[in-house]
Amino acid sequence: MNRIILTADETLMTEYGGASFLGFILCAPRRVLPNFLVKYIICPRPRMKNGEVLAPPYSLRKVEASLVHSGYNKSDIKFIHPSKLNEAVSEETKIIGVDAVDPMGRGPVSWTLRHLLGGGKTATQLAFLSLMKKIKLLKEKYNFKVILGGPGAWQVTDKEAELLGIDVRYYGPAEVTLPEIIDKLIKGESVPAVVKAAPPKPDQVYPILGPARCGFVQITEGCGRGCQFCGPTQVPWRSVPLDIIVKEAKLSIAAGEKNLYLLSEDWLRYGAKGFRELNLNALTKLLQTLRNIPGVDKIVSTHVNFSTMKLAGEKPIEELNYYMGVNEKEPWIGPQIGLETGSPRLLEKYMRGKVLPYTPQEWHEVVVEACQILKDVYWYPCITMITGLPDETDDDIMLTLELLDDLKGTPAWFFPLFFIPIGISALSGEEFFKTYLMNDARWELVTRSWKLSAEFALKYIKHVTAGAKVSLTQVFLNKLFSRLSDETLRFIDKIGGQPAQMLTMLKNVDLTTPSKPLMKALISIIAR
Repeated sequence: MNRIILTADETLMTEYGGASFLGFILCAPRRVLPNFLVKYIICPRPRMKNGEVLAPPYSLRKVEASLVHSGYNKSDIKFIHPSKLNEAVSEETKIIGVDAVDPMGRGPVSWTLRHLLGGGKTATQLAFLSLMKKIKLLKEKYNFKVILGGPGAWQVTDKEAELLGIDVRYYGPAEVTLPEIIDKLIKGESVPAVVKAAPPKPDQVYPILGPARCGFVQITEGCGRGCQFCGPTQVPWRSVPLDIIVKEAKLSIAAGEKNLYLLSEDWLRYGAKGFRELNLNALTKLLQTLRNIPGVDKIVSTHVNFSTMKLAGEKPIEELNYYMGVNEKEPWIGPQIGLETGSPRLLEKYMRGKVLPYTPQEWHEVVVEACQILKDVYWYPCITMITGLPDETDDDIMLTLELLDDLKGTPAWFFPLFFIPIGISALSGEEFFKTYLMNDARWELVTRSWKLSAEFALKYIKHVTAGAKVSLTQVFLNKLFSRLSDETLRFIDKIGGQPAQMLTMLKNVDLTTPSKPLMKALISIIAR
């Protein structure tokens, strides 16, 4: 019986060929992504058995664990790929739960790319709309209920939810509230169109029951720093017990994964209580225990904070590298780190907690010192910034540019992102930043960051693509990104100082339609 079906669009229900970073490419306008690149390289079909995805997104595994713990049978819950929904849905289906990360192209990366690359719907948005169109047709036939959850659920408005056939938009963790909502929906009871979940207590955090995509394992919840532009800060900070982490890690390794990807907003704070001291003993025990699981090759994580890097210092991180499998020959291309701004004024106003235990006035020094540590320990991060925060001035931007000047030579991606009012953040009532608000200072921030990123990619591309499971895919990505980086540098040199011309040129690019020039260019990339 498929009473409860859990699914997501094709940009999420994939293993990215082992290179999870490829998912960010799908935040670009779909028209600039060749069809074969999306279908076969970035998001190929995942491993499936009888239409069921064997390693679905981690968030859907958490939903399964919560439902089973509350009394539902595991056999009643299925993870179905969008391409298999028609075969899986029947009269027995009562609920379809949809995971959403960037359903309407309104996330920070997608909002920025769609504006800087000339407009158009993103690959993530089109994939989500395609999925919802299919679900709506099935709903008209079988009369089940649709729940939309995940970190991007806020992007869907009331009107859009109605048009797409979504009954409930669910914000927050699944453990406590979601089983209650599903119970009511199955019984035909009324449920609010928007549900904000209660956070779970420590004893209500349940381990997932099967492998998750790309070996993802959650080690902390929330953030605790209180940045007004962000969503995870709404969830209380907590470290997941080690026994749960180990159980989840073993599931992924048993399913064929060799690497573990630790989910955290600031993984160096694992086991810590506040911001002034780290718990290096807990961190070391965590990595030692995971590395001792037979079959584990490498351990990495998602996010860290510059303040935490400085607080940790170089020597303790070098010791952690031993267990992570990171060294000069095998650097870590990651994690994501939010620099946000070089302006002490904006830091004080919107993100005072980000710099703790330091002050906004010390942020410049903190970032520079942390980046030196990152370089020395072979962690090559993706550094993001925000432009367009309410009340931002040219003076604030110039301070960020000055900080970038002092970071030259740092092996990292640099990405300035447009401010967006995330629907669950303290700044949810503000306006989305748009391209027409760009000025010379902001364009300088964008072009300088893109140039630094392209230079980094040219030097470290083989490490960037090392996670790809298929050697031919890795070779193609190496050559593709090298070519793109070269072209980006030429483009910036040619168009520098002429943003209007850049937008006009990019607006007319459409790589989705096969053409002889496109095929010739792709062949030249492979043959080069």
